Amino acid sequence: MVYLEQLTSALYLDKREDVDHYLAVMERLCIDAEPATAIRDTLNRILKET
Repeated sequence: MVYLEQLTSALYLDKREDVDHYLAVMERLCIDAEPATAIRDTLNRILKET
């Protein structure tokens, strides 16, 4: 099940196809994400760029 919270409502998705799509996106984010040990350096780099 996928829970999507919005400003004035919420939505629960329970169709297998919808859930699978969100699962694939979350897996991709986990693979592409910076490791937790690099967060401080990443945030400092972003702050310097702005």
